[in-house]
Amino acid sequence: NRKFQNSYVKRLGGLEISGINFDRIGSLNYYDFNDNAPLTREGTAQQWLEMMEKSRDQFGGAAAVGGNGYVLPYADRVFDIPMEDSGYFFTDEVVPFYQIVLHGIIPYSGHPQNLFYDPEMQFLKMIEYGYMPFYQLTYNYSDDLGETDYSELFSSAYTSWVDISVSQYLEMNDKLRHIWPQTIRKHRQVMSDVFEVVYEQGDRILINYRLADVTVDGLTVPERSYIVG
Repeated sequence: NRKFQNSYVKRLGGLEISGINFDRIGSLNYYDFNDNAPLTREGTAQQWLEMMEKSRDQFGGAAAVGGNGYVLPYADRVFDIPMEDSGYFFTDEVVPFYQIVLHGIIPYSGHPQNLFYDPEMQFLKMIEYGYMPFYQLTYNYSDDLGETDYSELFSSAYTSWVDISVSQYLEMNDKLRHIWPQTIRKHRQVMSDVFEVVYEQGDRILINYRLADVTVDGLTVPERSYIVG
């Protein structure tokens, strides 16, 4: 309720933070059948958005986990945006429509990179879809979280990931920093497992998922790699 919202935000007032990341409100919405304070789904979303607005007013920013449309006007960053389609049998090609709409307007990330099942391939997918790097790390090993709500952090010890995360961040920052503010103007499959993304200022990325080098318009893209031009 609003009393709890105000109290919660007030308690955070003494911390040096730049915003609050609201877990799940961008992917979960529900009716509240409490007899004393019932809420429709619309009412639930509205109360959550009021919390995001308070975070922006007091701390300067707000983020959401999940990218449901109602959070977008209040979000300065969104997390856990899917990288794959539903996998239903009647689909034959994945189109990153959501990412094309959002890129250059609101920064977004997918699942934490330290939880990828195929880090090499999914790193390339991040490049193709315009994701910003995101890790969810812990000081201790994840074994300590086995009986908690954070048991999905099966590989999170920072000592195992600090070198990889710093390397990937520096690479993406060096090659893609000028692209983050731009909108996507074109996304297409050039050939099987090879994709092209073109941004509003003409920057072009070629992503090669194959286990062999490919040549596109005279440009050679190494196997399982990408080039920015």
